[in-house]
Amino acid sequence: MIHELKIKQQYADRIFDGVKNFEIRKNDRDYQVGDIIIFKVLDNRYVYEYINSSHPLTDTGWKIIYIHTGLGMKDDYVVLGIKRMEIVTNLCKGSDEDDNSPTNV
Repeated sequence: MIHELKIKQQYADRIFDGVKNFEIRKNDRDYQVGDIIIFKVLDNRYVYEYINSSHPLTDTGWKIIYIHTGLGMKDDYVVLGIKRMEIVTNLCKGSDEDDNSPTNV
């Protein structure tokens, strides 16, 4: 499953820098290992209402590789261990034989 999650820029910066490889969230989405997170970074210049599309973390994919619940966690909250993944685009595009558009090589 793919989860689009908003994130404050101060936390997005630490994930992008490689300092933070986890995210703490309320488990209101039934997160599972193997799920994908697509971050939407909130712009600090506005009261966290607007997506900062120029932040390098925005629209990047992160795979959930570990989920911690229970010990030390508030009820209904989880720690998600995350790892950056490469997103392959155009998965639904047909084969080259079906594409009649010109191509530049």
